[in-house]
Amino acid sequence: MPFFEKVEITDIGAEGKAIARINDKVVFVKLVAPGDIVDLQVIKKKKKYFEARATHFHSYSKHRQTPFCEHFGTCGGCKWQHIPYEVQLKYKQKQVEETLKRIGNLALPEISPIIKSHHDTFYRNNQRRCRCMGFLI
Repeated sequence: MPFFEKVEITDIGAEGKAIARINDKVVFVKLVAPGDIVDLQVIKKKKKYFEARATHFHSYSKHRQTPFCEHFGTCGGCKWQHIPYEVQLKYKQKQVEETLKRIGNLALPEISPIIKSHHDTFYRNNQRRCRCMGFLI
């Protein structure tokens, strides 16, 4: 499988994956943030895109933080804890707008901003349990 060095992560996609572009090919990568510069090992090749994993970080994004949950990355319940909540909202807003325009082929007026939650940690379930592991946090 292909290996690429010093690739910049440029955007956020769906399902907890971020996006890079290599030679007009979209590459989806988990556990990275826009602005990270990474080496990528392709793990899945599709006709229109690759999926890859970061093997080495050359530099970290300014939009990166330490995840608040010790199970982040293994539990699977929260995809973006390594990115500040305010930055997540910006990218999620952009994703909704692009999806409606590109896939829905809709001409849209300005969309109201996402209303942020007052609970930006441990919001995925009640009783503050790690979603997949069932641990009390």
